[in-house]
Amino acid sequence: KDGSDNTALYIHKLASLQKGLGTKMINAAEILAKKNGKSSLRLDCSFENEGLYKYYIDNGFHEVRLQIIDDIKIAFLQKELV
Repeated sequence: KDGSDNTALYIHKLASLQKGLGTKMINAAEILAKKNGKSSLRLDCSFENEGLYKYYIDNGFHEVRLQIIDDIKIAFLQKELV
């Protein structure tokens, strides 16, 4: 799905310095998405930021596609909600 079907909630500019808070924010986004009838969460991040990419993968996201934008490899990630 490319996002044009309106089935996903998008996470944008998620940042936290407190350990564990990012995961709590993702969990809160899941609750919000489900309340609003969404079936997935989506976000993008720099593929070259290995730590951030792994963090999202470890939190249940999977890679939908990679795209190069302004010489930066961007990973588009999605997490299915159950």
